Amino acid sequence: MGDAKPDDSDWEGDAAAEERKIMSSQAARDHVFPILVGELIKESIVDSTSGAKLMELFRSSKGDSVINAALDVYDVDNDMAELVDTLQRVVAREAQ
Repeated sequence: MGDAKPDDSDWEGDAAAEERKIMSSQAARDHVFPILVGELIKESIVDSTSGAKLMELFRSSKGDSVINAALDVYDVDNDMAELVDTLQRVVAREAQ
């Protein structure tokens, strides 16, 4: 029973997982979210009014808890369809 040495592949896996978390810091979110919203508008997934509302909610002083939670989930599962669906629901919620 010698000293247990961690397998290098475990460390590499942790590093790779961290790199996939593109929205893990607020600075990254501040950079990426406007690009994401721009692409949603460009692809006619949301209209420009909805995109502007998403940006307003994202930039508000307290932030939108649902948007932030959706970005947290995206960091874990990288499911763009789920993220887009949640953002569309946020817009629909605000329209009511």
